[in-house]
Amino acid sequence: DYDVLLQFVDRLNVGIVRQDGTNIGMALATALNRLRETRAKSKVVVLLTDGAHNVPGIDPVDAARLAESLGVKVLNEEQFRELLSAHGVEL
Repeated sequence: DYDVLLQFVDRLNVGIVRQDGTNIGMALATALNRLRETRAKSKVVVLLTDGAHNVPGIDPVDAARLAESLGVKVLNEEQFRELLSAHGVEL
């Protein structure tokens, strides 16, 4: 449901983390944890980041492998925009 998705995007709160750096692996693992018990037919995580993984924590490759094993598709911003555009939705 793209209308619901756009509502969630509008409600994103950026800049709330008080630590410098980007922990892509932890971000992805957190999203996967929230999705693991859903009964949805498809599961997608849109990974938005301002940079490279540059703090200690879960390795992004390990998190990506976990996503694959759980059947969760991980999209970056460009892939997400292309998907929306294919369905007539522009951000």
